[in-house]
Amino acid sequence: GTTDTVKVDKGDEFVIPGAAGTLWHANFADNKLVLDLYNIEDGALPTADGSKFTLASTMTSDGIVQLTVTSKDGVTFWGYDVTYDGEDLVLYCKQKPQISASSDKPLEGISIVIDPGHGGYDPGSLGAAYGYGSTEDEINMAYAVATEQILEGLGADVTLTLYPDQLDDQEEKLVLFDRMKIAKEADADVFISMHHNSVDATADANNVTGLEVYYFTDHSEALAADIAASISASTGRTNRGDFQSYYVVTKMTYCPAVLTEIGYIVSPAEYEDLIQPLLVNGHHQAVLQSHGRADPGVLVKKRCLAHQVPTAVDGQNTLVSLRAAEKAAGGAGHQVVKVVRLLPLEIDHLPLGI
Repeated sequence: GTTDTVKVDKGDEFVIPGAAGTLWHANFADNKLVLDLYNIEDGALPTADGSKFTLASTMTSDGIVQLTVTSKDGVTFWGYDVTYDGEDLVLYCKQKPQISASSDKPLEGISIVIDPGHGGYDPGSLGAAYGYGSTEDEINMAYAVATEQILEGLGADVTLTLYPDQLDDQEEKLVLFDRMKIAKEADADVFISMHHNSVDATADANNVTGLEVYYFTDHSEALAADIAASISASTGRTNRGDFQSYYVVTKMTYCPAVLTEIGYIVSPAEYEDLIQPLLVNGHHQAVLQSHGRADPGVLVKKRCLAHQVPTAVDGQNTLVSLRAAEKAAGGAGHQVVKVVRLLPLEIDHLPLGI
């Protein structure tokens, strides 16, 4: 029978009545989704003609209801999601976002979620400085904020799963599924989790270098390869490749999702390249008067504090690492800061796979 179809901004929702709680298995490839529903009650096989997608169904010989969703002409299938609403199963099918015709805001209307790894009471790797310099969560945040600023400048709607004012909350740690929930609520078109790499304690950290990008779903592979090549091209860092793996935050179906390991912060040479401490004393440098332990929220987000910090040092975006500044200054009252050099993403190298 005909299934209710709801047109949404980025595609179609198909409502399968009475199928809530049904076990399912999906195969998403070649611009088509095949969704197998198990142990579903007998009834009319659902069909629907949406604005962007068409749904058809068959019953297999072993009683499995097989839904097949195909995109209409000119539509690229970007992702899907399965949820339950009361007694019904809701299948959300998303089309590929379109680059805007606006020359100065080409990413207008595109939702991008950036996930700065770790944070709260979990600093991640302590790095080559072993806690006396910026730790992994601080570097992840620096890269995330820099990327956020660039993408917002190009018109994208950018959401961070963690903001600078949450970085030092010792009673908080955002669990992985909460990060995925934020991406879902933002109706993300792209999800990028930012991390920095480490090695086993028995390994020689002097012998590791380069970046890696991980993905889980097949439709995220192209994004992973693009990001790996882009970061390598813009930084000169070795591209170790893109790999399929089982990181939880990459197991999204409603958009391409990747986890980046941007460099090895346990390698002294690469750590120095990733974050460089500078004594800030010139008009072309970012200066923060540090008096005691400041809130990291002053760094970027107006929603945290109104205090603004310039974001350029010699043409590079920068973020002040307050935690490292306090350690370097030896306590409160010193006007010494630690500046984290950010990833120099070029506009020609914004690897969104779009």
